[in-house]
Amino acid sequence: SNSTRTLLSAVEEVPLRGPGPTICNFLKPKVIVQLVEDTTVYPQGGIPGDVYPYLQFEGQQYKPVLHLNEMSLLKEDLVPLNRTVQNISLGVQYETVGLGMWRLANRFDAALKMMEGMLGPESDEPDNLRQTITGTSPWLLALTLAVTLLHTLLDVLAFRNDVQFWRSRRSMEGLSANNVMADLVCQAVILLYLWDTDAGWLILGTMIVGFGIQVWKCTIAWRLKARGKDSSTSQADAQAMRWLGYLLYPLVAAYASYSLAYREHKGWYSWAIESMASAVYAFGFALMTPQLYINYKLKSVANLPWRVFMYRACNTFIDDLFAFIIKMPTLHRLSAFRDDIVFIAYLVQRYMYPVDHSRQDGFDGEENDGGSKSE
Repeated sequence: SNSTRTLLSAVEEVPLRGPGPTICNFLKPKVIVQLVEDTTVYPQGGIPGDVYPYLQFEGQQYKPVLHLNEMSLLKEDLVPLNRTVQNISLGVQYETVGLGMWRLANRFDAALKMMEGMLGPESDEPDNLRQTITGTSPWLLALTLAVTLLHTLLDVLAFRNDVQFWRSRRSMEGLSANNVMADLVCQAVILLYLWDTDAGWLILGTMIVGFGIQVWKCTIAWRLKARGKDSSTSQADAQAMRWLGYLLYPLVAAYASYSLAYREHKGWYSWAIESMASAVYAFGFALMTPQLYINYKLKSVANLPWRVFMYRACNTFIDDLFAFIIKMPTLHRLSAFRDDIVFIAYLVQRYMYPVDHSRQDGFDGEENDGGSKSE
């Protein structure tokens, strides 16, 4: 059930649930009637298959096509009809449309109906696509499609270079193992939160791939940390995590208590996931503190995967654009702008601590001998 309630005040409530799903009539509040502008003279047997079913013939001529356009009709727009409804308003809009645009819209509509049949009536994915296609100007939609391809390419490059960077590591010198583990926990929480809030698969798909890579990175990070060749890094890492815990734990507990008392949730699981996700979204940049502190103590950023960093920095600014277009939870939308702060902080440190290329091999700071610096 998608109903929400205040958990502490709803202990005694008994959910009003009938023997099965309720079926009722819905009113479509708006009808768009389109006259298709088509003066094409078709040869015998040359009428396109997607046009023929809509044509009504009189001898060798066909009548103009009148089409009811429901591409922009969303589930949330439907008005349930019951005894409490007293007044009903119906909007009728008339417009003309070119043959090419009409055929393209029909193909989109057929694809969305096929998706609805595959995913079932409860899925919000078809509506999300309808809203993106019809609720966005054509120029912005074209820009979004181009940016989506660029975003996907940068994601693939970032994932590939991240795997290459961690596969070549021989120590955790200059890197925070606690930060890698914190990233894993944060990604797990965000993934569960997005799943609980029915986020789109465009968002979920990237998160699932990133989570899998993060699990693999954690196994490498803790194996390298166990070798004990990075004592100075480990001390700075532990100290930063200890200070961070003193700050964040009380804030997270306070917000979770406030959310439990005053906010509405679908259940205890949703409350727990949303509370943890809110903490990650609000204080996620603080979880980068251990790595920033290690950079400060070592006065170096040479061991960071900078190629991966730049790919993700570009994607972060692309996410700022997506935050206004793609349907997603509000907290996830705000996190796109929060990540900008993190990347700016790393850029400042890179400016303050220039990489000595005579001591490092490559842009990513991979070590020549795989060992640690001499103290």
